[in-house]
Amino acid sequence: MQMHINTDPWGNKGPGTGRGQGMNNFDAVSVWPAIVRAYQGIRAEAERALKPHGIASLEEYDVLLELRRAARPLTHWEIEERTLLRQYQLSRLVERLVRKGLAERTVSNDDGRARLIALTAKGRKVQKSAGNAYMAVLERKIAQRIGQDQVTAVKSLLDRIAAD
Repeated sequence: MQMHINTDPWGNKGPGTGRGQGMNNFDAVSVWPAIVRAYQGIRAEAERALKPHGIASLEEYDVLLELRRAARPLTHWEIEERTLLRQYQLSRLVERLVRKGLAERTVSNDDGRARLIALTAKGRKVQKSAGNAYMAVLERKIAQRIGQDQVTAVKSLLDRIAAD
């Protein structure tokens, strides 16, 4: 995914010099590229750490994690609700997990049209080992660099930015 992260939305004109009037905090514009670079760097390292465990992407890991957290098999819709994935992405991803032997699909007893997804024993084992590798990346890339107080502050700030 390529994102446009130009920090000069005024075309070499700062705030108050024509375009961009009304913007009173040019520093706010520079936050976006920093967020994107941090995300891209962490994501790349996390996916490298997951590959030896047979996990191709953070999305695959997220589905395995949600299946492990669930007390029961989940429908596609329930997984979609718990992750950042959309239905069209999820169908293909679940199919890959089933082919790898990490998840299994069954028909719901309550609704014959619904398919339930659950982790296999292999899926539980892989999720646990991949989870340890993923957490080590987050610890190294975030917690060790900025400390717990700042981790809490950054999360709070990002939650405020994300709020609608």
